[in-house]
This record gives sequence, C-alpha cells and structure tokens, in this order.
Amino acid sequence: MWMSPKAPRCAARMTLASVLCLAAWACGAKSSQQTVSSETVTTADPQRAAGAGDAQLARPQAADAAVGGKDGAGAAEGGAAAAQAGASGERAGGAGEAGTAAADSRKHAADGGKGAAGHAGTQPVAGGASGQQSSASPVGDDGGAAGSGGTGAPGAAGAGGGAHAGAGAARGPSGRERSREVPGPTESVLEPEIADAEALAAMSDWSRLPLFSDGLYQQQSSRDRNAPEGPKLDPMFIKGNRDLNNFLCKSAETELGDTHNPAQIFDAQTCAESYVRGAVIARYEGSGALRRLWLTSTILLFGGALTTEMLRVYVDDNPRPLIQLPLSQVMSGEAGETFAPPFGAGSRTFIAWYYPVVFGSKLVISLDRLQSEYYYQTDVVLDRKPRTRVAPAERLPERDRAIQQLTAASPVSSDASSLKKEALTVTKGQSRETRLDGPATVEELKLRVNADKLKDLSGVRVAVTWDDAREPAIELPLLELFSAAHKVVERSALALAANQDGSDQLVSLRLPMPFAKRARWKLEQTADVSAAFELEWTGVKRVPEGGYGQLHARRDHVQLPASKLETVFAQASRRGRFVGLCADLAGHADPSVFSSLPLHLLEGDIRAIADDKRVLDGTGTEDYPDNSFYFLDSPKATPFAQSWAVSPFAQAPGQASFCRWQVLGSELDFQSSFKGTFEIAHHDTAVVDLHRTVAFLYLAR
Repeated sequence: MWMSPKAPRCAARMTLASVLCLAAWACGAKSSQQTVSSETVTTADPQRAAGAGDAQLARPQAADAAVGGKDGAGAAEGGAAAAQAGASGERAGGAGEAGTAAADSRKHAADGGKGAAGHAGTQPVAGGASGQQSSASPVGDDGGAAGSGGTGAPGAAGAGGGAHAGAGAARGPSGRERSREVPGPTESVLEPEIADAEALAAMSDWSRLPLFSDGLYQQQSSRDRNAPEGPKLDPMFIKGNRDLNNFLCKSAETELGDTHNPAQIFDAQTCAESYVRGAVIARYEGSGALRRLWLTSTILLFGGALTTEMLRVYVDDNPRPLIQLPLSQVMSGEAGETFAPPFGAGSRTFIAWYYPVVFGSKLVISLDRLQSEYYYQTDVVLDRKPRTRVAPAERLPERDRAIQQLTAASPVSSDASSLKKEALTVTKGQSRETRLDGPATVEELKLRVNADKLKDLSGVRVAVTWDDAREPAIELPLLELFSAAHKVVERSALALAANQDGSDQLVSLRLPMPFAKRARWKLEQTADVSAAFELEWTGVKRVPEGGYGQLHARRDHVQLPASKLETVFAQASRRGRFVGLCADLAGHADPSVFSSLPLHLLEGDIRAIADDKRVLDGTGTEDYPDNSFYFLDSPKATPFAQSWAVSPFAQAPGQASFCRWQVLGSELDFQSSFKGTFEIAHHDTAVVDLHRTVAFLYLAR
C-alpha cells in the first residue's frame, strides 16, 4: 500500500525537489477539503421526497408524514387525510399525518406527481405513481412508497412505487416515531453498547487461545479487483496493485468529493439497501461480530486530517445507523472508550479498531463525505449456525474484563509457576534435549542471553515435539521463534515481549503450549561458535478443557532471487486455528518506481484460504499488521500487532519487522484446510533481499 499516483508522478525520485512536490500535493489535497459542500439538511430523515423528478430533500414535515414509511408501521389516523390530498391532485405518494384533516394532510404529505388513495381505519393506503425515492420508504424504488393503514394492513404500492409494502403496526413504532429516530447526516450516533457478552468474553481470556471454535472468518477490503489494463496506470498501480478507492456500492446521497486519484470504482452503482448513506466498504450476511476495522487515507501521509468523513455502521437492516461518527473522532479516540486504546490503535496515520459489533442478519459499513483516497480492511467472524444477536441497551461489565486483559503487562495465569529453568551451552555439532512432563501448558517461554552474545545464537536450531507425535510441531532457528533474528522486538505485546535486565536481553513468547503427556525440546548448534543462554518454561500443570490444539510454527525463507511471485507461509490439512504471522523483510530500490524508496518491497499482499474460501485479501504488507505507508508509524505495539526495526523511507537497504497476532476474538479458525500466501513485492521480486516469515497455528492433535 502506498499513495495516490498524484504524488508518485512528481516523486519518482525522492530528491529535495520531489519532497517539495509532495508537500505541494498535500497542501492541494488539504485545501480541497475546504471546498466540500456545506450540509444544510436538518431533517431527521435524509430520504428524498416522492414526486416526478423531484431532487429536493424531504422536509421534516414530509418525513413526519410518512406513516407507512420507515418500517410500514402506520397508525390508524392517516388514511383519510391522504385520500383527500390525492383527490385534489396536489400532493403525492404516502399517507398523511396521523389524525389530521385534509388540509393538514396536504401540508405534510411529500411533494409529488399523482395523487394517493387512502383510507382510515383498517384500509391500506396506496403510494404515489412516480417520482424520486419516497420519504415514506427507505427500501422503495423510484416513485411513491407503499403505506399502511390503521391496524397495520399492508399498503399497496403505486405504479412504479415502493418495493416493499408496509408490514403493519406490529413491526414496530409508527412512521413518525421512526423518522425521528433516523439521525441527520452529520449527527453523531453511538449506542451505549454495540457488543454482546459473548463477543467481549472472547477478548478477556487468553488461556482459551488453543481452543477451536466454529466461527467463519471473512474479510472484505479495498483490494484491486477490477483495475484496468494498459500503460496509463502509474507503475505503482499496475494491475493487481490498485488496492485503494474500490467500494462495493454507493447511495444516491453519497458525497464523493473531488480529489480522488485514482478514481473511485464501485462494484455496483447503487446499493441494494436504500437506507444506506455513503460509499459501502463492507456488507456481510448472517449473524456474527465485526472484529477488526483498519483504514487509512493518503491525506494522512502528508500530515493532513480526516476532517469531513463520516463512518456509518448499519445492523440488521435498521435504517438508523448503530454508529455514525466522524472518522476524525474514531481515529483520535474522542468518540469514546470503545474507540480508544486498547480497542483502537491510537495512531495519527491509520485506524485499527477491534471493539466487536454484533449483528443478527446483516452488517453494512459505509464512508461518506469523502475527500481523499482510502485503503481499508474489514474482518468479521460469522456464526456457522445463524442465531439472534442483540447488543444490550447498557454498557456491559464484560467490557471491563476485556480492557483488563488487553492492558495486562502479561497474559500469564496468576497461578502459573516455573515448570523448568535450564542454563544451556551448545557448540557446533552439539545438541541438547530437555523434556517436560504433562499434563501441562507452557504459558511463557523466556530466553535470557547476554545482550552482546545474542548473535551467537544465530546458528542454534530448536525442534519441539508434543506428546507422541512423529514429527516436530516447531522446527526452526531459535531466534526466529522469538522474532529476534534481525533485531529484538522494540515494543512488547501480549504474545511477544522483550526487556533488558542489566546486561542480559530477555525475550518471551507467550502463546499457550498445551500437551497431555510430554514435551521434548531439542537444541542444536549449526554455527562454529559456542552459544550460552538460559531457557525458562513457565505455566500450569493442566491443559484447557475442551477440544484444544497444539502450537505449531511454520517457517518460510525465500531463496533469493525469488523465482515466484508469492510464497506459502503456512499450510495445513486438518482442523486448526491461525493466530499469528511474524516477518523480517529487506529490499532495495526499484528505479522504475521510486529510486530512493527501497521499501517498495512492502507492496506484497497477504492472503489466505480456509476451507476452500478466501478469508484474507490484503492491500499491502504493512496494512495487515495494523500500520500504513511503509510502516510510517513505527515502532509500535498493540495487543494485536507489532512493528519495529523499520528503516527510514530513503535508507538503503529498506528493512522492516512485524508481527500480527490474530488473538482475543480475531482468531482464524478452519475445519479442514488452510493455506496462507505472501505476495513478494507485487510483481517485482528483484527488489527483495530478505523475505522471512514464521506463522503460528494451533492444529488438532
């Protein structure tokens, strides 16, 4: 993931002149924000009024008048007044306001073409004949919407009218009441609770990490899915790498702005959900929970701000957004504790948000008032068997337990103790083996070594075998198990931590490692040097209750120069759970793109297929571990991601290390198969000098 081609065209080389060019571009982008049209709509319902060719937004009175509207739940009083309005031919489509006379009905009915026929009491009300989308129905097509009579008899749609007839008073509040519930386009909305107890409980118990679930992981992103071929594309955005400004659909009310380059692409020009306002970035069917929202914009690269953009989250086809907030508040955490750390990343260049949003049948996420270019990823875990999910009206106490877990200095159990501590010295050709007796769960593996002697461990390999397995579950260089082969992690997370103790360097891996009978740890030195270090296994003398998996680590080291466009970082053919990926990457500049940007190798995408379905669809290397613009905001650590050892943009060689931990609700479960791939510098493998990964999975015994 990089930037708009506006910038690269004048920044083919990062000279002083090109930096000034970028600054000028940024200023232009920022100043363009001032040209956005001011919002003058004050109605509670932004739907357009009924009537032939009427492009005016409905007045508040028209919204109030739509008795058969929002959910078809009209009241008894409306029909007769609407009938009189229709007979006069002066007003259109929709029922008049409850309990009014003909004059009041004329006053409050939506402007339109042909008259409506209605009846009080139990009779249905017919909608208008033609015109723009009616204020009486958020789900109707062009023309008047279907209304509803007194006791909820379904209304009949007029010619060219609404797609959905009213369903009756039993469905919910009256149209007037519902209209008042729908906020204006700039009004902030955030319900007291948007999760449920189960979704939050998944974020509060680290010990359950080895336990499989039946959740269906899915991701929708701004990935390049329909970029055009041809020489007009900037070298950065050759086909397959235009991973920005791709949206699912747009509403009629979307404010798209005028600073988009490359242009916005919509999979569909209109959204199926007429209540949606904005450009849709995600739509999920079924029940489940949103587990991650990551987003950035090119304006943030140059110190700009998201000043106009609105985020909206709709749940279960309710026309009232569950969330409607300025992106600026979401990014800063000013929207409240659900968006602040530890649930939000608290970054100046991107949004990474993990507070769960539960839904029972559908989730729709949109962006509105767009003023720049946008990359995004949304991740959900769906229920395999759909079920009712409703967020409570009040803040849940489970939120506090989730906060406590996410902010803990260590996830190790309070009753954990040292299972074994051993000082080891291994020389070339020598191997040492340590055995642990079960049942037990190693909750922390701690490496201690003199900081000046850390590189002596470069040749030490470790092989770990659980119980009676014939093959090791972990087999790789010892330092790579701790992501310390290039440089020790600079900021600690729950899964991986590091600190200094005098002259000693300590590194800890905290992914639970359960075993029933025994664990065998074999260490061997392959380098011509003596390595002295200490390992300590801390944990509990028990295993998780239920169907747990055992920890496996899969190493991939691409032999350079790369002969293929992507590498497989993990593959499994049994039940399992993917929980993390760590990488060390390095590369040099590509003169055809940015001669002084050796981090171009970070254009590679991370993808995954689970149970024959695509579940990860990346938009750039650094986007996956919750960062942006070649790890501009680094070093950084949250409970879910770490990045460190990142070289400045123009420093050669370009280097970066990261870990992304799919934990505490964002685990990726699979029933029978998994394959994770890592694109190598997107069609430009010659720029890569180092491409090394370690993937962590729990696999069935």
